Amino acid sequence: KSLLRLRIYWKDDYLRWDPLEYGNLTSLWLPATTVWFPDIVVYEEIGSATYAPRVPYVFVRSDGTVGFLQPTAYETTCSINIAFFPFDRQVCTMKFTSWTFPTSKVDLMTRRSSKQIKADIPTYFVSSGEWTLEDITVNFNTFSCEDDDISSLVRYFILILLHKKFGSLHSMLFPAILLTTISLLGFYLPPDSGERIGLQITIMLTFMVFLLTVGDMFPASTGPYLGVYFVLCMA
Repeated sequence: KSLLRLRIYWKDDYLRWDPLEYGNLTSLWLPATTVWFPDIVVYEEIGSATYAPRVPYVFVRSDGTVGFLQPTAYETTCSINIAFFPFDRQVCTMKFTSWTFPTSKVDLMTRRSSKQIKADIPTYFVSSGEWTLEDITVNFNTFSCEDDDISSLVRYFILILLHKKFGSLHSMLFPAILLTTISLLGFYLPPDSGERIGLQITIMLTFMVFLLTVGDMFPASTGPYLGVYFVLCMA
């Protein structure tokens, strides 16, 4: 889920006027329902949150520039690979395009470059408890439907996300390393001492309880290598 501050600007020749003829009026606000809107959608979207506030007005300048500022919540899909969890690095894309208008009618452009957007990450990006945004790039591509020759322009926002490692390290990896170290040190005990067998049984039971505890922390997907490490530790 992504909470975005969406800013869309476009030109509308029907909303152009001469400020000298209207008392030097250079800008105004109009109800959003009275002007034309570009039908910009996100390809990966699976649903919009209902708590995103709807801004009822648009900003119009005398040269025909229309601006729409809207806080928006997007729920999108992303194919991830958690084999290296919690050291994984995921690449997700958000594709913005016009759903009905071809490139001859609507040309999508970004007002800032990838370098400028990346510089704003510390200012505007609010990290979640699990992920942090490492990089963001902007690209574009055109596609056409199989049934016709109409092509549309797609703007790609490529997001590179990193798992926050500290929480996973101190709750999963460090305890596993500690238990493995104690288990190896147990082999230095004399074979004929009863403490050696008791220690290994205690460590095995501790590992079983530990796996039950951290099982819910693993992503619900293909098991990561960290899970294989836990199994080898018990072996």
